[in-house]
Amino acid sequence: MDKLIVTSLLKQMLTQNNQSVYEISTKKRVMLVFLRHFGCFFCRETLDELSKFFEELSKNNTQLIFVHMSENQVAEQYFVKYGLNDIQHVSDKECYYYNMFKLGKATTKQLLNLQSFIRGFDSAFIKGRGGALPNEKTGDEYQMPGIFIIDNGLITNQFIHKTPSDKPDYNNLIKSQF
Repeated sequence: MDKLIVTSLLKQMLTQNNQSVYEISTKKRVMLVFLRHFGCFFCRETLDELSKFFEELSKNNTQLIFVHMSENQVAEQYFVKYGLNDIQHVSDKECYYYNMFKLGKATTKQLLNLQSFIRGFDSAFIKGRGGALPNEKTGDEYQMPGIFIIDNGLITNQFIHKTPSDKPDYNNLIKSQF
């Protein structure tokens, strides 16, 4: 993605505290996590895992910021549930930023495959994270997630999911660059 476009987008992206993602990225490296809908097993898994990885992010001078498709009040209920109180986040109900960061919509094949079924069952029932049907409050069920590492307004690394069940290596993401 063109540097000027990225800079412009990051300046537009305002957290619930009215800070731009660009501004934050000039002070600390940012892990910008585009979530799936809050009813998704894998969204809940991401919240759970990143809540446990939060200390490691801090040690690496990295600020975690979520992008979600819900009202801020709805999102904050989920963040609190996973111990992510006061986490910075951006509401993107129209999926404008998802689209600008080239995060597409899932196909039926991406959603309904054996790997996703097995991982979803494990996350929801074995690990007890649960799940729910998507609705207008939780986000678009077809929207794919992604993660971008931003340093001084530049994307230095990324993980683009091929299926909703893809599992990123968070450590590798923050420690390596393109």
